[in-house]
Amino acid sequence: GTVRSCCNCDDPLKIATFDTFQIPFAPARGRRLDDTINYFDRENINLDVVCLQELWDPEDRKELTDGVKTQFPYSYSAPKFDSNCNFECSL
Repeated sequence: GTVRSCCNCDDPLKIATFDTFQIPFAPARGRRLDDTINYFDRENINLDVVCLQELWDPEDRKELTDGVKTQFPYSYSAPKFDSNCNFECSL
C-alpha cells in the first residue's frame, strides 16, 4: 500500500509488504524465490520500501537482496538470537 504523510508532499513514501513463503518445508521454494526477485527487480516497481516476511534461511535472504540490489540497494534484517541467546544484528 501507499503511505501518505500528513504534509502535502508531492512524492509520498511508497511501502509494500510481501510474504515470500520461504519457510523450510514450503513446496517450490526455489521457484518462488526466483519469481519474487523477478517481480521486485523491475524498473517500474515504483516502491520506496519493501518489507519481506518468511525469509528464514540466510542464504535465501542473501540471494533475494543480491537479486534486487539494483532497485533496492539497502537492506536490513531484524535482530536474531545466536546460540547463546544473545542478540545478533545483520545488515
